[in-house]
Amino acid sequence: MPNWILDHSPAAFAALAERCLPCAWGVLVLAIFGTAWLFWSFARGPEFRHQFPRPPEASGGRAFVGLLWLVVLLIGSFAAGLRGLIPLLGDTVFVALAGTVCVEWYAWWKLPTWLGKIAELAVLALLWWLAWLIASAIPTEYAWPASIISVSAIVLPLAILRLSGHWRRTVVGNLLGLAAICVFYIPRESWPMIPAWGNFLVIGILLAGAAPLLGAFWLRLPDPVANSVAPIWFGLVALLGWFGVPMIHE
Repeated sequence: MPNWILDHSPAAFAALAERCLPCAWGVLVLAIFGTAWLFWSFARGPEFRHQFPRPPEASGGRAFVGLLWLVVLLIGSFAAGLRGLIPLLGDTVFVALAGTVCVEWYAWWKLPTWLGKIAELAVLALLWWLAWLIASAIPTEYAWPASIISVSAIVLPLAILRLSGHWRRTVVGNLLGLAAICVFYIPRESWPMIPAWGNFLVIGILLAGAAPLLGAFWLRLPDPVANSVAPIWFGLVALLGWFGVPMIHE
């Protein structure tokens, strides 16, 4: 079994691999296929086409543009070494979210169900992969405020949408107050150490929830505006990297 698997596995799995290597391989294969089956079962986006009409914005042209952004701009960012925190955040917002949502929506309504599920799972995998890259690129000294901001960005919209009146004001006010206390009133030397996987979880949840909203907003922009956002962003980041701005290159 490759060492990189054992290095990132729980101690119990590593011990099982030492005692019985075929047993460890069997557990690994079952876990992979079980996880794949679970995600395949929960990929329910294609069922929406039986309940809702296809939005006119989810056109083949928009799907092609979104796919082009994913292939050209993301590969261009990585080939140019633009893997710092700022490019990752920008690529996620302007390319991954808007592009993949329009591709996914097009697949739901225009392609067979199994292709729609593959597109939906690809979107999910891309979002969580970007969440890991972002969490890994956050400097250690800023991991605590990053986690507070991410959790607040998850809870605030839920509180605003799900609650009303006194309960909404109470939750929002206390949440914002608690976030301000945690970031501004706790001395920096007392900030807890947040591991990368902790930020990875909250950022992944945040991206999964924000993707449909940002993608829907992008789909409703006029074509000249929507098609120019990603190239302008990519050129701006390349220019900032040329000037040596921090957190642009890896």
